[in-house]
Amino acid sequence: MTTPGTTTARTLGTTKRWRTYLVVASVLLGCGACEAAASWLYHTGWLDPFVVRVYEKTDPMGHFHRDRALGYRLSPAPARVTMLASDGQVLSRGLLRGNNFGLADLHDFKLKGDDTERRYAVLGDSMTAGRFIDRNWPESAEPRLAKRSAVPIRLYNMGIDGGGLGNWAHIVENFIAAQDMQLEGVIFAVATDDLDRPFVWWDDTVHLAGSDPGSVAIHYDTTWDLHVDSFAGQAFVGSWMGVTREHYDALLRGEWQPDLPRRPLQPYLASRLWRVLANVWVSTAHASTPPPTTPREAALRKELLAGLRRTLHDRHLAALVLGLPGTDLERARAFAAAIGADYRDGGEGSERDGYDEELKIKIDRHWNQAGSDHFAAAAAEHIETWLEAPRDPSRQPATAPR
Repeated sequence: MTTPGTTTARTLGTTKRWRTYLVVASVLLGCGACEAAASWLYHTGWLDPFVVRVYEKTDPMGHFHRDRALGYRLSPAPARVTMLASDGQVLSRGLLRGNNFGLADLHDFKLKGDDTERRYAVLGDSMTAGRFIDRNWPESAEPRLAKRSAVPIRLYNMGIDGGGLGNWAHIVENFIAAQDMQLEGVIFAVATDDLDRPFVWWDDTVHLAGSDPGSVAIHYDTTWDLHVDSFAGQAFVGSWMGVTREHYDALLRGEWQPDLPRRPLQPYLASRLWRVLANVWVSTAHASTPPPTTPREAALRKELLAGLRRTLHDRHLAALVLGLPGTDLERARAFAAAIGADYRDGGEGSERDGYDEELKIKIDRHWNQAGSDHFAAAAAEHIETWLEAPRDPSRQPATAPR
């Protein structure tokens, strides 16, 4: 026999269960709605904005021409370039323009030496090329060095965006040595994962198979073998976009925005939670993947370093390695030892980012003008002390310092 009290208890129990179900369902629906909204905003780039490089197409023949010795040569036609955030912010502005050899320096290079300047090649990546600011750090360091030397010191900027060890070996062997360029020495500006980067080439010419007109194709080799036909590889389109001059002007006025690439649709909040739990926080500017760690690739990399050391020695080129902020400094020192170079810690003793946020382009990891100039001042001090230090006579440059 059911008593009124029992009925009431059951009713209350059922009500509590349904309330619990409703609360759980509401929480799940709320979490699901938040996840769906966050995932869509992340997919479209409004949440955790990403950066796209937009440049004006002023040369109908293209601005990046892939090159077996350098990685690419830039068109001499000036083209404005900007970092555009996926949420519409214009973050930084610069200029694409190649000198007489298609490299990032504002001045032309001379193959033969004379008594008017002392010349050093600077090999680095996008931090050295400095596309998105008015002056890259070698350009800013030159006048600082000029005040301390009776003969002007020229830093030949051979920085390659996305480049690293693979490109540096090619440049030293197949550009500097192949053209018998007379230099006093070579400075390697090592940043982030440069020492893991194989040879990379860039191209934006309309005839490039698999790319749209005006887009930039970027390809990293999958081996340390410098004799591989890297142009036979498949390219991928990077986060660069070429637009007309009219569209570029409209972009700066805030009246137009290109169709930006979208990230893969994935659970944003869940992936962020997993990243926090796994403590994975990795940020790189280029999608470089080092060659697989196999005995053959290890041997090829060792051979590459030996060849680089041999060419520097045979040409009597003094060499300096600067470890930039955010670099594994022990690896940078080991690299310097492997190629017979001197080493200076340009990263101020830190293997982390090293610089405050106000010295970096917002959202992006590259230096802004203040950050580049800050490093230029430190680099000038390091280069000056390096030049004044006693040098092994067997490593004196082919054209003696003037």
